[in-house]
Amino acid sequence: MEKELYVDSYIGFKGNISNNLILIRKEKEIDKKYYKEQLKYIEEEEYLENEKKKKLKSVYNLKNIDINHNYYELKREELKYNFFMIYAIGTNIIKENILDNNRTIFKSDESEINKLYVDKNKKYICCCKESKLISNIYIYDFENKKKPIILSLHKFRTVDISISNDGKYLLSSGGHDDKYLILTQIENQKFIYKCLSDYPYTNISFFHKTNNFVIGSGDGYISLIDIEEKKVLRKTKLYGSINSIEMRNKSTLFISIYENIIYVMDLINNNHYVLLLIHNHYVNDLCFPFNYNYIMYTCSYNSVMAWQFYDKKAIYLKNIDKGKFIYYDKKFLNIPTEKRKKLCKLNLMHESKINNSLENKKKKNSLQNYEKINKNLICHSIKITNDGNYIALSIHNNIYLLTSKYMKIITVILNSHYDFCNVLIFYNKYDLITAGNNGDIKFWKFDKGKYLNVNTINYHSSIINQIILYADKYLCSCSEDGLITIYNIQESTLFKKIIDINNTRYKQISLNNQYDILLCCGNNNIFMYYDLIKYDISKNFYYSPFHNVLSLDIDKKGNYFITGSDDYKIRLYEFKSCTCLYIGK
Repeated sequence: MEKELYVDSYIGFKGNISNNLILIRKEKEIDKKYYKEQLKYIEEEEYLENEKKKKLKSVYNLKNIDINHNYYELKREELKYNFFMIYAIGTNIIKENILDNNRTIFKSDESEINKLYVDKNKKYICCCKESKLISNIYIYDFENKKKPIILSLHKFRTVDISISNDGKYLLSSGGHDDKYLILTQIENQKFIYKCLSDYPYTNISFFHKTNNFVIGSGDGYISLIDIEEKKVLRKTKLYGSINSIEMRNKSTLFISIYENIIYVMDLINNNHYVLLLIHNHYVNDLCFPFNYNYIMYTCSYNSVMAWQFYDKKAIYLKNIDKGKFIYYDKKFLNIPTEKRKKLCKLNLMHESKINNSLENKKKKNSLQNYEKINKNLICHSIKITNDGNYIALSIHNNIYLLTSKYMKIITVILNSHYDFCNVLIFYNKYDLITAGNNGDIKFWKFDKGKYLNVNTINYHSSIINQIILYADKYLCSCSEDGLITIYNIQESTLFKKIIDINNTRYKQISLNNQYDILLCCGNNNIFMYYDLIKYDISKNFYYSPFHNVLSLDIDKKGNYFITGSDDYKIRLYEFKSCTCLYIGK
C-alpha cells in the first residue's frame, strides 16, 4: 500500500482546511558532481541504517522495527528540488523555504487577502484583495526580481483566478456584487474577453496543454471557452453550485458541488455521472496526487479524506476542528512546532474536553450519585412520553430519563453510543430506540427502573439524522450516508433499503400518516415521496440548489410540510402540489 502512495508532489487544499497556504516544489540548478557525491553519501547512510535495523531484528527479535525508506527518499528529493511554503500573514505574502527557513516577503496594500494562487510554471505568485470598493489583484514574480503588476478588475471581491500555461493570460471572476468573468493579457494588462452571468463564477481553470479554459458557476453550469475564437464551445448544466474543478487525463473533469457530491464529466461527449462520496459537510475542494488517477483527496469543513477508486473506499481520514492541513504524499507531515504556532494551530476538539470532564466525573461518582446534569454538555435530542410522565434527554453519550413535573433523574444510560446519541424516540410506552453518531441504532427495554440493551443494528456508515416509527412495527431511519432503511422491529429483520437510482443521498425524512408516504429530502434538494403501502417511489420534485435542508416536519393532517435549511430560512410547502407557499427567516 505504501508504494502505491508514492508520488512526486506536495499537495495543499484550497478549501476551508488550508485557505491561504500553498506548497510548491521547484527544481534546483545543481552541480552534477556535487549531486552525485551527495547522492552516494545518502545511499551509504541508508544502507548502514537498514543493516543496523536488520541486525536488531534478528538479535533481539524486535518485530516492530520497520525499514522506512521515506526519510531517504526525502533526502534525495532535497538535493534536486527546493520546497517552498507560500502563505499570507496580515496583508503580506511570505514565501518560505521549508528546508532552510529563508523567507521572502511580498508586500501589498492594507486590504485583506482572500485568495492566493501560484501558476503551474511557478512563474507568478498572485493574491486577490477584498475591499469596500475595488478588489485588486497583485501578480508577483516568483523570484521577486520584478515589480508587481496590480490589476483592478472587480468590485469588492475576486472569487477565483487562473493563469494560462504559457503565462500570458489571467482569468478572474468576481463575487456576488460583480458577476463578471474577465480575461486579461498580463504583460500589457489589456482586456481580451469579458462576460456577465446571473450567478458568480465560483471556479475557473485553464486546460493543461491549451489556452482554452473551463469555468463553473453558482448556477451549476460548466462551460468550455476558447480564447482565440472568444466563444463558448460547450455548456452543461449540473445540479448545485460548483466549488472546485480538477482535470484528469485529457478530457475528464472531477467537479465538487456545494451539495456534498462530486460529478465526473467527460468533456468530449458531455456525459456526466455522480461519484458517491461520504462527507458530513460540503465538499469544499478536491485534488489528485501528481501523475496518479486512482487516488483522490477531498476536504470539507472539518475533514480530509483520501479515496481509492479501485476498491471504492476511503483509505485515509483526518478530522480537524477549523484547523489547517498539509499533506506530503510520501509521508504524512505536520509543520514543525515553531511554525505550527504561526500557521497550523489545531484547536482542541470540544468533544475531547467533554470526554476528559466525563472521565474525571466517572472516577468520583457512581450511577447512584448522578443527581445533576453537566451544564457544559450539549443536548442532542429530547422526547416526551405519550402520557407526559417522563422526558428522555440525550446529552453527549449519556441518556437521562427524568420526571416531567420535577425533572428528577430516574435512570441514566451511560455511554449509550460510541460518540454521542444524535436522536431518540419512545416506543412500547417507556422503551427507547436511540441512534448514534457512527450509524448504530440501539433498542432499550425499560425494566425495574433501568434500561437494558436488547438489540443493536448497524446498517448505516455515518451519523443518523432521523428515526421514525411507522405502524408501531417498522422503524424508518436516514443518515448522512444517504441511505434510508425500513426495519421490522417485531421480526428483527431489515425490511427495505431505499437507494435512489439518480444517486441522490437522502439525509432527512418525515412521515405523512394521512397518506402513508415517507417524505425524503436529498443532499441536492431533490424531494422524494416514498409510498409505504406500495413500497415504491411515487414522485420526485426539485426545488433549489442554493441551500441544504437540515430539518423536515409535516403537519398532523398531512396537508403541509416545513423545512429548515442552512441559509437560515424556513420554507412552507403544500404537500400535494409540492409548491413553496412561504419563505421566511
